[in-house]
Amino acid sequence: MNVALGSLVQRNAEIIFTDLDDTVVMMDPDKGNYYEFDSVGTRIWNLLDVERSVTQVCEVLVREYDVTLKDCRQDVLKFLEQVAQLGVVEVRGPER
Repeated sequence: MNVALGSLVQRNAEIIFTDLDDTVVMMDPDKGNYYEFDSVGTRIWNLLDVERSVTQVCEVLVREYDVTLKDCRQDVLKFLEQVAQLGVVEVRGPER
């Protein structure tokens, strides 16, 4: 799955999750797989409670973390591509 800045991303509603301190732990009941995100991944997950563009996610993260917009975009695109392949998030819209 190719994710672009204009892609719209949202949590997969089938994923079961819980917040534990600064992390989120989740399970894909269809596949029986468990996942855990670090604090930044958890923040991205929390932002995806509603459908947002990758650009919108990066705008929030740049305000909250000490990161350049360029680095943020690169890291968020990579992260979202990985979790989209796992089926944790759903992506629609423009691809690269």
